[in-house]
Amino acid sequence: MAKAKSTLLSSGPTLNDMREAAERFYCGMSITLAPNGDDLWNVVRTNDGKTLDGMQVLRKRGRFRLEMVS
Repeated sequence: MAKAKSTLLSSGPTLNDMREAAERFYCGMSITLAPNGDDLWNVVRTNDGKTLDGMQVLRKRGRFRLEMVS
């Protein structure tokens, strides 16, 4: 199976920084981050709980990365 290609959108020292970056990316939409395993979070719309496909937050080398996955 081929590895999914990811594009870095933002990085920062805290999960809250990544949540705020996702909200900016989606023009102010209210976002939460839901754990999905070790060092991985799903990006979820707060108003309806829908997981946004193709987006993730990953902890790598002590920092958090907001990534678009294709």
